[in-house]
Amino acid sequence: MMERSFNKNLGLIWSWGDSWKEMRKYTNKIMKTFGFGKVASMETFIMDEIVYFMNHIDEIRKENNDIVLIDQIFNIPALNLLWSMLTGERISYDNKIFVELAKAADEMKDAVKPGVSPYVAFPFLRYIPGLTEHDLIMSCHKRMHNLFKVLKNW
Repeated sequence: MMERSFNKNLGLIWSWGDSWKEMRKYTNKIMKTFGFGKVASMETFIMDEIVYFMNHIDEIRKENNDIVLIDQIFNIPALNLLWSMLTGERISYDNKIFVELAKAADEMKDAVKPGVSPYVAFPFLRYIPGLTEHDLIMSCHKRMHNLFKVLKNW
């Protein structure tokens, strides 16, 4: 398990022991503060984002003669929903940082295929350059980490 968290006791998913218990308490407290478990407040965030998203789709349709490519169109609204719940601010759909963050997350998702990847079954394969998608995963991770640093200072 430590291999998946870069040999550190980090975050919610890859932490353990006392660190995990502390993170769980903190996360539950923060989520309750933002209305997690309360339908009305979560619903407000979601409904607001749906209105912006539908307007965005209408703009795309007007620009492209009613053609809308949906391959990554849902990533930014999902990120924006989480961002607005955490910070109370909305981000434009064409914000370069969010677009890059969504692309990096999508590339990482495509690289990590648990049922198919030999890298998941045999983690030692990551030490053989070019044999697995480990390099791509690490590249995406570094890009996302740097983008989160920018967002943190924003």
